[in-house]
Parts: sequence; structure tokens; C-alpha cells
Amino acid sequence: MNAHDYAERGWLVFPLAPHSKQPNPRYAPSGYKSATTDHEIIDSWPDGGNIGIACAPSGLIIIDVDYRNSPDLALVNSLPATHAVGTADGFHLYYRTEQLGPVRGKLGDGIDVKYNGYVVAPPSIHPDGIAYHEMDGIEPIALPAGLKSLVLK
Repeated sequence: MNAHDYAERGWLVFPLAPHSKQPNPRYAPSGYKSATTDHEIIDSWPDGGNIGIACAPSGLIIIDVDYRNSPDLALVNSLPATHAVGTADGFHLYYRTEQLGPVRGKLGDGIDVKYNGYVVAPPSIHPDGIAYHEMDGIEPIALPAGLKSLVLK
């Protein structure tokens, strides 16, 4: 996948600095609010940078599991299967959603909710040198009602 592929899905993307989680200030001066699906704009970005996906504007909510922060494995194992992306020390689960109200930032230690912001997408390189990678070919599923009740404040 690349920025054009994400844009084809209707996901708003923006460039991050190479090997960074931070927006490229020259091409995304407003951070994730600079995200676009415009292929001409995407073509103007430099090669070698990382890719960010703006979550809520793309109709996505992402559950970010980081093993270094000792997540509740029973909760992690109960999360419905959907599109998954491997990260430096865990994974992201992508769910489709309509506009939501206030969302929790965390479901517990090591389990963050990404909605009002962005995630780093494959084939980006984490600052630790590890590549973000797709773990499966599954399309994101709609946010299940049970999980929705957990993420809403």
C-alpha cells in the first residue's frame, strides 16, 4: 500500500517526516488537518517520507495495542478481527465508523484509541527502524456495538 492506495479507499493521508511519526512541516503545515485524497497533491510529496492517515475524517477509529505497556491480554484477545497493521511493538486494529461523540483515549494500559488524530501507516518506518506492515488482507469492519460502547466516554 502507498498514499495513493489509501486515498483510493477514501482515507485522508498526509506526509510524515522520514522515519518519524511527526508531520512533514513543509507538506503538512497543519498536521493531520492537511490530510487529503487529492492524487496531484500526493504526487508533490517527497519520496521516502512516512504516511499518516487522519482517523475520524477518514471514517476510521483505530485501536492501538502496545505490548511494552502491558495491555490486558484478555481484552486484546476479545477485540473483533478486522484490518490489522503491525507496529514496532504491537499492532493497530482499523474499524470503520460514522461520526462519534467524545471518545476515550485509552481502553486500559497499552490499549489506546486513535480517533481525534492520526496513525502512522505502512510502509512507514518507525523511528526505531521497524517497518509498519499489513498483517492481513482483511478490510476494516464496521465498529461493533460492544466495542463502540467501550470507546465512547
